[in-house]
Amino acid sequence: MTDTVVEHSDKPVYKLKCVVVGDLGVGKTTLVRSFAEDEGAKKLATAPRSVWKKEISLDSYVVCLTIWDTAGQERYRSLTGSYYRGAHCCIIVFDVHDLASFQNVIEWFNSIDENSTNSNEIMKILVGTKRKYSKREVSLEKAEGLADHLGVSYKEICFENQKNIRELFETLAGLTVLLYQENDFHSEIQMILPHDSKKKTSFCACG
Repeated sequence: MTDTVVEHSDKPVYKLKCVVVGDLGVGKTTLVRSFAEDEGAKKLATAPRSVWKKEISLDSYVVCLTIWDTAGQERYRSLTGSYYRGAHCCIIVFDVHDLASFQNVIEWFNSIDENSTNSNEIMKILVGTKRKYSKREVSLEKAEGLADHLGVSYKEICFENQKNIRELFETLAGLTVLLYQENDFHSEIQMILPHDSKKKTSFCACG
């Protein structure tokens, strides 16, 4: 995606950084690629991570979402402050067919707290990935119970349903902008006004 789309938008444009975390093999990369890898999306050359940019057009504004995938670093629990720095939202992923990945969700939440300077300002959402014809090890009730305990929303994603995946990212983007609009946070979001890429409000400044 190029800046041309942003510059010529007839709506305000919010620039958000989204990080995706969770155990190895739960489907994080598949989730990100399923959403981002289509016409108009752009993969950024940022080794060793996988970083994507994707535009989301909502009713009254556009979100330019930069999505960071762990690219295998979670194997060594090597994610550091640089991965979380400047993040506005986070997707914590587990596999409903893998109990251990569910049990590690709290550890990933703790990682966000330990490695980010603005954990309370990061909109978080818990996502359970699932596949057809596979036996669940984590019930819907148990997953929703953990989400309630952590104070976040819960979504289940089937990779065969592209609409379901798109709605996940649209919901997260909308909730994130709303969170920042309703709170006086120290960290800000960069916003570009319609038809004027040089003009920015004091509401935003992307990290």
